[in-house]
Order: sequence, then structure tokens, then C-alpha cells
Amino acid sequence: MNERPYRFIWLDVIRSQVSTGALTNNASHVALILAVHYINGNNEAWPSQQQLAADAGVSERTARNALQELEQHGYIAITRGRQGRITGNVYHLENRQL
Repeated sequence: MNERPYRFIWLDVIRSQVSTGALTNNASHVALILAVHYINGNNEAWPSQQQLAADAGVSERTARNALQELEQHGYIAITRGRQGRITGNVYHLENRQL
């Protein structure tokens, strides 16, 4: 029996929160892009905000607002990169409900 990967279970929770009105559609779109960019077994993704916005079809400001919404609700934790460095933010897919 195959277990569903964590990112898909995580997306199911996000989708249910959108259907109840607890999260916006923009947050859902950005979450989907994060799940697509999921790279390793540590539940992390690190696309740039510019890439997130382009992939989600929203402005960078809207993408930042969606990231903030996901972070405030506990669905992601953000490790912010240093200003002026090549390294960017790392987005940890989290969910206290799983």
C-alpha cells in the first residue's frame, strides 16, 4: 500500500481551508506552486517570490501576501535569506493539523 506524499496531504488541508473560507484562493495557488517546487524529504521549497508570482499568475505583492497568510495560519514556516546574498527564502511546508 502506497502512502500519499506529505505535500499532497498538505495540499488537501489547504484546499479544505479554502472551501471553508479560512484561506484565500491566492493562498491556495501559491501553496500549489510551493508543493510543485518541493525538493527534498525535509518538506522544503525555495522558489523566488518572483517565480512564485509568475507560476501562480499573480503579482509579486499578491504572492507575498499569500505567503504571509500561509505563514500566519501555520501552513508554512519561512527561513528568510540574507539581504544582498544569492540565497533566498526557504519555505517549510508545515501543518499542525497533520
